[in-house]
Amino acid sequence: MLYAHGLTELTFTSQDEDPVWVIWFNDDGEPYECWVNGIEATDNKLTVLATIKDSLEEVTCESPFELGASNIDWLNEMYEAAKLELEGTKNVEP
Repeated sequence: MLYAHGLTELTFTSQDEDPVWVIWFNDDGEPYECWVNGIEATDNKLTVLATIKDSLEEVTCESPFELGASNIDWLNEMYEAAKLELEGTKNVEP
């Protein structure tokens, strides 16, 4: 969807009331609940820009698309947030 709009990155500005939430685990297996601020896409990876709920620290997570697909609900929520940001629509089939 980003490429269709001539973009490789997108910052979510319209999700103040309903942000996309994800949980990441550090190398020690500790979970961090984060809200997603934006995404960046390249041919071989997706970078998620987020803020940790408790510390308000900004973080990034880079992974191959296949790894991100293990969290399909999160990817769908990020897709919906991107669609809302770019087209002003929500819950529309891709």
